[in-house]
Amino acid sequence: MASAIACACDELAVDSNAFLMVHNPWTMALGNAGELRKEAETLDQYRDALLAIYRTKFETSDEVIKKMLDDETWIIGEAAPMFMLKAEVIPTAEPLRAAAFAKSMPKFMHTPKSLRELVAAEADLTTGAVIDMKDEETKQADEAVQAEETVQAEETV
Repeated sequence: MASAIACACDELAVDSNAFLMVHNPWTMALGNAGELRKEAETLDQYRDALLAIYRTKFETSDEVIKKMLDDETWIIGEAAPMFMLKAEVIPTAEPLRAAAFAKSMPKFMHTPKSLRELVAAEADLTTGAVIDMKDEETKQADEAVQAEETVQAEETV
């Protein structure tokens, strides 16, 4: 949904090394066959709403956009023109840092290898645990706070 929010803006700018992912809407549902059919119809309505949003930023047909949604398309900023995406591509000197969705990254079907590698550098994808990236000074400060809390707890007893 984040890409739809970005595309709903009047102007779209994207870092050359950032990813924009477009996919069909998802849901979780329980119920009988009739309720599940209704949920599928609702998802179709959401997809149509996404088409209306993406239509303003992609210079291509609805059929091409639907295929992009079906394929879970990942667009790296520098390739925006190739995907007919109307966006200002901003050159960046910083390497892409992707940790926001480290726990859910493996759930996507077509996550680009380069993005998976970046996430793997900061997270243990087998458990979803984020690697502790704190510097030594921050760790020492945390330990001092924990020690003080332990002393205060013992004094209270």
